[in-house]
Amino acid sequence: MHNLYSLLRAHASRKGLQQLDSDQCPFVLTRSGFARIRRWAAVWTGDNQAGSLSSSAPNPLLLLDSN
Repeated sequence: MHNLYSLLRAHASRKGLQQLDSDQCPFVLTRSGFARIRRWAAVWTGDNQAGSLSSSAPNPLLLLDSN
């Protein structure tokens, strides 16, 4: 449920920003997410650290919108 919460929060944030100023394209940035979160928000993966173990496995954050 944790990642689903962030998806719904990103969706609500985008809708709220669109209602606030419909002439501008809203920008929502998130650190966590669920599948298809990039529909409503940009995902920041800046906290990830690269090491020998983590670089050998695919990053799940980058695979969210692979469908």
